[in-house]
Amino acid sequence: NRKEIHCDCVQLKKRRKTVMTHQIRNYTKPSTWEPMNVFDEQALMLICDHFNQTTDCLRTTSRNRPKVFARFLAAKYMRDVCGWSLKAIGLYMNKHHSTIIHYLRESVILMEHYHEINEVYQRVLDLKKAS
Repeated sequence: NRKEIHCDCVQLKKRRKTVMTHQIRNYTKPSTWEPMNVFDEQALMLICDHFNQTTDCLRTTSRNRPKVFARFLAAKYMRDVCGWSLKAIGLYMNKHHSTIIHYLRESVILMEHYHEINEVYQRVLDLKKAS
């Protein structure tokens, strides 16, 4: 009862390549991660400034501790205050959504052990409340 399926691998690869090319050419940014409002951008800059980083560090793959801490707090801010989805935060930070889940878990632990980082996050929240 088995039917043999003959597949021309060359044609399959060509088809996959044309589909991917079509997707790349017609890609538009989702509206969920368009630039944030001014107060949210200021909050991210405040987080990065505390660690002597620029907001570009949020999109890097560096394991430098200040950059990692800035990414943790930025992800927490975008999730808790801005209400972004994990996918939207991942797209903004150029990370997979599972990495964002890791960031959110680690940020809670980080804020418990480093009171200085908790104070930075509270300052950012106060900035949001004042706006």
